[in-house]
Amino acid sequence: MQKYFITVLAFGILLSGCGGMNVANTSSSSPSTNDTTAATYSISGTVGGATREGVTITLSGGASKTTTTNSIGTYALGGLSNESYIITPSLSGYTFSPTSRTATIESANITGEGFTATRESGGVIAASGTWEVIQSNGNPEFKSADFVNSTTGWIVGGNNESILKTTNGGASWTSQKQGSQQVMLNALDAYSADIVYVVGSGGIIYKTSDSGNSWGTLESKTSSNLYDVSFVSSSEGWIVGAGGKIFHTTNGSTWSPQTSEITSDLLGVKFFNSTTGYAVGVKSSQSNTGVIIKTTTGGSTWTEITVPTAGNSIFQSIYLLNADAGIIVGKNGKILKFSSGGADITIPTNNTPNKLSDVTFTSNEIGWAVGDNLTILKTIDGGSTWTTAYGSSEDAEELRGVAFIDSDTGFAVGTKATILKYSVK
Repeated sequence: MQKYFITVLAFGILLSGCGGMNVANTSSSSPSTNDTTAATYSISGTVGGATREGVTITLSGGASKTTTTNSIGTYALGGLSNESYIITPSLSGYTFSPTSRTATIESANITGEGFTATRESGGVIAASGTWEVIQSNGNPEFKSADFVNSTTGWIVGGNNESILKTTNGGASWTSQKQGSQQVMLNALDAYSADIVYVVGSGGIIYKTSDSGNSWGTLESKTSSNLYDVSFVSSSEGWIVGAGGKIFHTTNGSTWSPQTSEITSDLLGVKFFNSTTGYAVGVKSSQSNTGVIIKTTTGGSTWTEITVPTAGNSIFQSIYLLNADAGIIVGKNGKILKFSSGGADITIPTNNTPNKLSDVTFTSNEIGWAVGDNLTILKTIDGGSTWTTAYGSSEDAEELRGVAFIDSDTGFAVGTKATILKYSVK
């Protein structure tokens, strides 16, 4: 009869005996322990209304934390225990509704704690930058601006053929042309640092090929006012004007008329490439209705796009996000967002009744529109929603054009020689 001895080890039992047999339990399982780490939760929500980005969210009560909303207005505060908390939004120039919210965590995350921002009277700090008036209360009336790079840009306008140029990113402007003629220059397209086209009243077309050192006059074959110009290359472009006039050039010098079937004024034009373009303007000034036409044949033929009754107004300007989608702005604060080549049109809401005269985008998501009473609107979702970034509650200058160097620097121009600059500091 053999004897065995049992030895208890840390991780098993060892049997040993006279027969030399050793049996071990080699299980690697660890002894159970109690996890004392406390679970934590989060509170999240969204800020909407007159602004979204850069709102400070302060948490008090059960814990003290702060965060800021992102570009689409959302925020999240994590690492919270089962307590009651107060969430308070703040941003200079805005009020919020409600002013704060109370939330109690009970072993679960809390979502949907939202706030609505309202602009205070007077100028407003934009989402991530500031608009400031550089100059005003002068002459002439500025109508349009355009930049080709971070340093070089132009402004046109006036009743005396005013053309201004900057070579230092808008820090200063010099006059390149100021004639004696009573000519209003309405729009420009700066295709490159050398080649710029300008159009104006009485059928005026100017062109420079040497960065504005000299300006030549091109024959337009019309005495009608010309309101906008769009080029897709250094030599191919289109002009629209009074009475539904459309002109096309393929060599940057001679212009040929195109038939639009529109007899009222066309105020804005934008081509995406040599075949696809859109023009907007007046359908009837008596009924305050607008018109949108489209071509996919380089302007040889044009088709009118049906405008929803609720969104109809006289349209001033258009910007294309791609060949089939874009944004149109006009009188009474109207904004249209279209896709599918104009087959789908939505009417984004905004909080201004003022006429909007121009629109531009710095990306497919971020865009700006300008208009009367120093109105500047911003979108951060491709034009689906618009909020006020700057404005005046009183009668003020009318902004006519807007241009951006990049996402951080832009200019708006208008009556009384007004220039506003947007910058991120």
